Amino acid sequence: MIAEKSLNNKEMETISKFTNEHCRIKVSSLSKQNSKWDITSIHTFKNRRYEVDNNGNFYRNGKIVKVKPDERCNQFVLLIDDDNNKVRFKTYQIIAQTFYSESLKDGFSVDHIDRNRLNNKISNLRIANRQTQYANRENVIYKEKKVLCVNNGAIYSSCKDAENKLNLTKNTVSRVARGERNKINGYEFIFI
Repeated sequence: MIAEKSLNNKEMETISKFTNEHCRIKVSSLSKQNSKWDITSIHTFKNRRYEVDNNGNFYRNGKIVKVKPDERCNQFVLLIDDDNNKVRFKTYQIIAQTFYSESLKDGFSVDHIDRNRLNNKISNLRIANRQTQYANRENVIYKEKKVLCVNNGAIYSSCKDAENKLNLTKNTVSRVARGERNKINGYEFIFI
């Protein structure tokens, strides 16, 4: 069985409410994690006016902030904590940690259920361990789906097949085919 962080009753009620109606919540504290997913620091924002909503939006001083993704589909926001430290967080981290405020702990991190890093709706985010996230990344739907390389016209039996034959990094072809990235090493792909 794949382990996920279980939510307490209060969090379940809160999430149920927030996924059914539009809601904004003030960002009060956020945790930074290292590469092993251990919490390394906690930053508070009680004196700042940062908010998020259940539709994946971030607000500064009551105004929505349009966050442009970088080349890896990460959306970073620079915040100033109560100690006047500048800290950078990914938008989905801010949203999930605000809505699931008591759920993040060592060994767990935020996971996009549909694997689309640009879909930061709270209904698409969960706190999960590595095993759960790995199982989600290895989604069967995309494993066996045929893919066409637009550049050379070749049809591959799966994303993995294309990655192996073209010597590409794991899980990159499916990201291009899903539209999360434009190209990988100059190659464009579409599912067929």
